[in-house]
Amino acid sequence: MTIASASLPQAPGELTAEWLTTALRKGEHLKDASVTAFETEIVGEGVGFVGLLARVTLHYDRAEAGAPATLVAKFPSPNEASRQ
Repeated sequence: MTIASASLPQAPGELTAEWLTTALRKGEHLKDASVTAFETEIVGEGVGFVGLLARVTLHYDRAEAGAPATLVAKFPSPNEASRQ
């Protein structure tokens, strides 16, 4: 799977370990490790954000120097009126 051929996740529930691994490799943040699991936590909800932000805590199959422990993912608002 390549990022170009994959749909961008539109909500935290659409993230997958495979998608995160591919995105991190494409961005040159991973070389050999793969994301095996992750947790998401919504941040900044109801504090003036139009979109939806989630902190993603990543777990890998092996240690790799420079691999991020967490990242912040930005998604479109689930509220259609806000997206307009």
